[in-house]
Order: sequence, then C-alpha cells, then structure tokens
Amino acid sequence: MPGDPKQCREHAKRCLEIAATSPSIVTKAKFEELARTWARLAMDLEHAQRLVEVDLYGRVALLGTVV
Repeated sequence: MPGDPKQCREHAKRCLEIAATSPSIVTKAKFEELARTWARLAMDLEHAQRLVEVDLYGRVALLGTVV
C-alpha cells in the first residue's frame, strides 16, 4: 500500500515549524491547517494498513477474510 505515515508526520512537523516562525497570522494558520491534514493522513494510512494485510500465502486479507 502506498504512503508512509512516518513521512506524513515529518511533513506535519515541518509545517508546524514554518507556522511557528511565520510573521503572518494568515500564513501561520494555513501551515497549522496543513500540519493537521498531514497528521490526519498519517492516521488514515495506519488505519488502512491494519485493514489490509497479506497473509502467509501472499493473499490479501481484508477485514479478516481472504480475498
């Protein structure tokens, strides 16, 4: 499954760093919003990874059933 929750969290952290140093209230708010979006994506990816797993035979197991 594409997507790396760790990278998403790194992007979120960087957005918060930019927000913290921004002199503009508008820019600060936008980067804080971006950070929340990256963090939410990380959580969504982790959730999706738990739902889709590969069993021992290489078959995709979705919600406990083998497809």
